[in-house]
Amino acid sequence: MAGDKDIVTGAVYTKNTERALIPAGVDGPLGDSLIVSGLVYRKPRPTGAPIGTFDLASVTTYVGKATERRLVSIELTFKKRYARRSWIAKLDGLSKDKKQPAEVFLTGVETYPLGGGLPDRPIVFGVTAGIGAFVGAEGTASIAYDRESEFFAYRFNLV
Repeated sequence: MAGDKDIVTGAVYTKNTERALIPAGVDGPLGDSLIVSGLVYRKPRPTGAPIGTFDLASVTTYVGKATERRLVSIELTFKKRYARRSWIAKLDGLSKDKKQPAEVFLTGVETYPLGGGLPDRPIVFGVTAGIGAFVGAEGTASIAYDRESEFFAYRFNLV
């Protein structure tokens, strides 16, 4: 992370609305794709209006006896009103174009339960790119799944 910038932290919550596991063939889960989309919320409950959307795409790159490793890409897109009035506004993004959406891209490789299972422990992905306020942002997103609420918590640490 850059040394002279302040760290910006923020949290959002996602809820899956669509999820598809696409088998690569009859040889097993190696190469299977997992595609997920859903909504982003301020809090881990769907009572308020969504503040954005997210998309996830992953490919199984290794299969063990009880786990599989996936290469994962996640894109979160935030509504402009939320981005202007939330922790996102504190980012010192390189782009000041008000017409650009606030989008952040995360990537990483992580181990999951075999068969397209949901994460069974918190995971951390790197921020790899962004649009709008996220242009030039560096950092991480820690992601944890709550089985009871079925929400994913994203905790960002960015500069």
